[in-house]
Amino acid sequence: MARRRNTPGHAASTFHLETLEDRILFSADTALAPLDILPEPEYELVTLQRSETAQTNSEGQVQASDVAIRELIIVDSEVSELDKLLDDLKLSSFENTHVKLLDAQSDALSQISKILAEQQGLTTVHLVSNGSSGMLELGGQQIEVLDLLSRAEELSAWRSALAPDADLQLYGLELTADGSGQQFVDTISRLTGATVGASDDLTELIVQGNGSTSESHSASQVFTALDSQKNLPVVSQQAELSRQAGNVNELSAFGELDLDIVDSVELVFIDESVKESEILFESLRDDDKGTQWLVVHIGAHEDGIDRVTQTLNGLNNVDAVHFLTHGDGQGIRLGSQTLDLNTSEQYAVAIASWARALDDEADLLIYGCDLASTEQGQELIRRLALACDCDVAASDDVTGHDTLGGDWLLEYTVGDVQTDIAFDDAAQAAWYGALDITTGLLLHNTFDTDASDSSGNSYDGTLTNGAVINTFGGTNQIGDGKVHLDGNDHYVDLSTHVANFDNLTQGTIALWVYTDSISTETVILQASDSGDNDSRLAVIRDGDEFALYVNEDTTTELNVVTTSANITTGTWNHVAVTVDSSGNKVFVNGVQQSVNYVVGSASTNRFFDDVSQLDFMAWGVNKFNGSSLNSDYDGFLDDGRVYDRALSSTDIAQLYNYTGVPNPQTFTVTNTLDDGSPGSLRWAIDQANSNLGNDTIEFNIAGSGSQVINLGSALPTIIESVTIDATTQTDWSEQSFLAIVIDGNNGVFDALTFSASADNSEIRGLIVRDMGQHAIVIQSGASGIAVAGNWLGKYDSDGSIVSGEDNAGVGVYVYGDNNIIGGSTDADRNVIHDGSYWAGVQLDGINATNNTVSGNYFGTRIDGNTQVEVAYAGYGVYLDNGANSNTIGGATTAHGNIFGGVWEGVRFDDAATSNNYLYNNRIGLGADGTTLMWVEVAGVRIEDAVGNVIGGVGVGNTFVSSVNHADHVHIDGADSTVIQGNYIGTDSTGTIAGGAWEGIDVDWSDNVTIGGTAAGEGNTIANNDNGGVVIEGLTTQGVSVRGNSIIGNDKLGIDLNDDDVAQLNDAGDVDSGPNALQNWVILTSAAIADDGTFSYELDTSTLASGTYTVDFYASTDRDGGQVEGERYIGTVNGVADGNTSLSGTLAGITLASGEYVTLITTDASGNSSEFSNYAVATDSDPNGAGPTHVLATATSEGGLSINQDSGNDTYLEMDSSSLLNGLTQFTIEAQLSIGASPSNPYILDYAYSFDSNDLSLFMSGNAVQVNLDGVNYAFTGNYS
Repeated sequence: MARRRNTPGHAASTFHLETLEDRILFSADTALAPLDILPEPEYELVTLQRSETAQTNSEGQVQASDVAIRELIIVDSEVSELDKLLDDLKLSSFENTHVKLLDAQSDALSQISKILAEQQGLTTVHLVSNGSSGMLELGGQQIEVLDLLSRAEELSAWRSALAPDADLQLYGLELTADGSGQQFVDTISRLTGATVGASDDLTELIVQGNGSTSESHSASQVFTALDSQKNLPVVSQQAELSRQAGNVNELSAFGELDLDIVDSVELVFIDESVKESEILFESLRDDDKGTQWLVVHIGAHEDGIDRVTQTLNGLNNVDAVHFLTHGDGQGIRLGSQTLDLNTSEQYAVAIASWARALDDEADLLIYGCDLASTEQGQELIRRLALACDCDVAASDDVTGHDTLGGDWLLEYTVGDVQTDIAFDDAAQAAWYGALDITTGLLLHNTFDTDASDSSGNSYDGTLTNGAVINTFGGTNQIGDGKVHLDGNDHYVDLSTHVANFDNLTQGTIALWVYTDSISTETVILQASDSGDNDSRLAVIRDGDEFALYVNEDTTTELNVVTTSANITTGTWNHVAVTVDSSGNKVFVNGVQQSVNYVVGSASTNRFFDDVSQLDFMAWGVNKFNGSSLNSDYDGFLDDGRVYDRALSSTDIAQLYNYTGVPNPQTFTVTNTLDDGSPGSLRWAIDQANSNLGNDTIEFNIAGSGSQVINLGSALPTIIESVTIDATTQTDWSEQSFLAIVIDGNNGVFDALTFSASADNSEIRGLIVRDMGQHAIVIQSGASGIAVAGNWLGKYDSDGSIVSGEDNAGVGVYVYGDNNIIGGSTDADRNVIHDGSYWAGVQLDGINATNNTVSGNYFGTRIDGNTQVEVAYAGYGVYLDNGANSNTIGGATTAHGNIFGGVWEGVRFDDAATSNNYLYNNRIGLGADGTTLMWVEVAGVRIEDAVGNVIGGVGVGNTFVSSVNHADHVHIDGADSTVIQGNYIGTDSTGTIAGGAWEGIDVDWSDNVTIGGTAAGEGNTIANNDNGGVVIEGLTTQGVSVRGNSIIGNDKLGIDLNDDDVAQLNDAGDVDSGPNALQNWVILTSAAIADDGTFSYELDTSTLASGTYTVDFYASTDRDGGQVEGERYIGTVNGVADGNTSLSGTLAGITLASGEYVTLITTDASGNSSEFSNYAVATDSDPNGAGPTHVLATATSEGGLSINQDSGNDTYLEMDSSSLLNGLTQFTIEAQLSIGASPSNPYILDYAYSFDSNDLSLFMSGNAVQVNLDGVNYAFTGNYS
């Protein structure tokens, strides 16, 4: 931001404050009273005159120049203090001014029409009355927009009384306070052709000083204000009025403002050609500098450079000036002028005067597209910086919304520009425009409601011979409608405006076309000499090709046809042609086309000006021989545009990507009807579909409790972005009471469908039940749809179960991408029960990518702990037909889904269904983390799908079940599946036993990864009735089982061939089967030293030739005779075959003497063996680690003290087979003192065999216990 400068000499201005002419009276006590009592004005109204033309009197005062005007004042007899007002007017002796009084007993508009019928050449008409928002009060009547429209012909006759560019000033207070008032002003302006000014608050017409308003004006003050305004350019068809909001002042006329009283002043000029600019200037940047914003609108028909000059010459100490307008590489648009290198020379003195208004280090920011993209544009920027003594920034590419290829970066600067972009991030995101696709726009037929021209030129068309505007949302392209021509001489007539196109030497014709069939040649746009069979310019669709044809008399000047445009039937195609001095180009769907020149070449530049005597112009038909019509178009046309410049290829691409300007609305459902009447849900969806923007549907149905909407057919397909928010209904309570119920009554249709054009929609807080098909469908191409906080299935509003109200199809059927079902919060959770063979959520097809299903309950009641049924024949989530890169669950436990009472929790099908991820889900375990629920067939089943991931480091899933006839994870034909970090048959605490038939069943699937040796990769697989990991299928290869904790399974921990029999090693490992029935290395011995050194001896003689990886595992017991692998302890790589006695060590191993050690052998192809034989770990240093000093001293009581000082792990041992044998009783007496470690120490162990302790005396906490032959005995008394 530029710094504040306060130099007295800098505020010089070419304008001076003037006193008013003697003919204008000032009467502070005669008020044209507003409806409320307001204070007297703080400032005297002034007029502005240029100093170089002013004349001074003897007293040094400047006299205002006489203005040749004819004015008429019409006063409503109902105005307060009428007599005083009329007296003032009589005394004023206005020259060329007449005052007329309306009779309160007669129709006011009729009286005005009669008065104006007797007038002509009026420059200004003042209509003085009362008013309120959207209406004038005349003669006791309230005149609204509908009254104006119903008498349109009568008001249009007022034009005959008005001079060109006449003004009509309306003094009804608060007339334009809202949109209806703005519409009133616009309507009367269009009907009368006058520039109309009106008030938008309880003040009158003119802003004074720095934007504060004069209030409670007298009659003469009002007219003084009008007289002052005449010396300023009119800024728009609707006269610019004052509007102040916070620190933003929208200015129309003001005196010289001393702005030193504020910290920062920034001025924004907005060209009228910038559509929906209010979205931007109503969200000007808010900062801590208390910036005072001044906003000035530049009208389409005024000299914008003069407007800027005049405005700046009334200001001083301005920190920054922003130009919001359209531009290109040559210049920027300012009203009727273009500021470019040529005009910068013509206006050099005026532009130099701008410097007087600017502060030191002031900045100019120019938002017009592409200005800095050329040398000419950059030279203009340098000239402005030099002339204004300021820093300048401008854009070298598209400025505007990113969906149109734009941004809000001003890439090219001269000097050090420190000012930020004027518009905040929200405004930038909300304004769906770009600042160059309207420069030079002569004609723009949006066809949303009629054939009017929205370019500002009023080249309105006429719907002829039955042409109609079609607003059916399903086929709209841009905005709310399009024109329908049926091929039966229907067309849009533009002939009354053809003269405005007659001299075009260059330009662009662009529009959207839609047809259901490819036929012979039809005309899209034509301009012709209708009396001549040959002279015409025509844009043509010829079959599936697109052409431009220019003919003068009998000479064809240009005939160019695309060669492979392939205009497609049944969909919209964007077509465009450009002509300039360099030649012609043809575009289809944003891309320049290869063409065939029947006549002419790429350099031929024939256009409208090359066709003489143009008298006919139309969309959709060819006219010749005076009145004959043919080649009429059959289909839809939309967003027709004609420019007076050749758009660049970038511009054409922007037009192709342009979707219109959104205008979000809120539609409220107020009843439970299903007839499409206002207030119904069906009506609300229709309204949202017909409105561009992210609309909201809220609910406000009278009454309390549940509100059931019974459907007779599918609701309208949603084709626009919309939020359907049922949480707005009375009595809704998060996850405890959903008040809005959509009931399909078992009708064979889907409830709600989101189309590909409904991106970023949301549906929240609904119950959808008893659908004969699916509850919610998200079609292919639909993206960013959020389904959150809904209950889908046979639920009532309070969460209870309603018998017979199941949905027969899927809860949420997703064909699209990047959609979110659920979320990580309670508010986002969906509760879904599918009572059929379908799924709660189905992701289907190759376009179903990057979707997230998280935080939902499947198959349960709303508490997440109770299954709706024992097991229904459906899936929780089903992925099929190439669904890929989707996430089920998420990064935290809050993102995980809960599945209970399901046939299968998650199911994958189809080879192309790949790269999907399951994270942090709980299958068979309730929301409370302790309740087990039914899983009928499998927690996760993957059939033929390739490359999917179940779990991972820190994001593993939990698989348990209250029944034991399911597989937790079943892999069938699913190559390259990764299963890591999961809890299978238990939970992370290890306290829950929820085993199934098999933990993981891998069938006919290659290169599957189960676990891993890095931290967190291993799975815990426990408590299953059959095997922990079962690998079957004769050709199954490369199933790697490493680093897991496999324990407590009734059969084998790892079972190759699913035969419940441990595979015996065969000589040379030549047998075949799952994982090639990989032999395991024989574990000859295992030992552990006090320092954690693990010693092993192996026999590798039964291995086939090669090198292998050997993973060691430790277990605390033999688990019924077999030993699995309770915990992974280490790996030896590169183990070679053929060695009967291979020994080695591993350091840093945690293992206790007496624990059981097993191993798994994995070959270079990833084939893992079953668990090997086990060995009991011995103590490799039974005498301890050889402490450096062990003190054994006699105690005072005759005992022995050991390890007094650092002799850790030292103990006394007696080896005698007859020490206690045969004794029926004995006494053990010990006096001891125990240090801090270890806890629960053993005092005495006695064993008569190697692997069992028959008698142990030990401490348990503070108590002494004895274990005799496996039974513990506790005693009273505590150690302290």
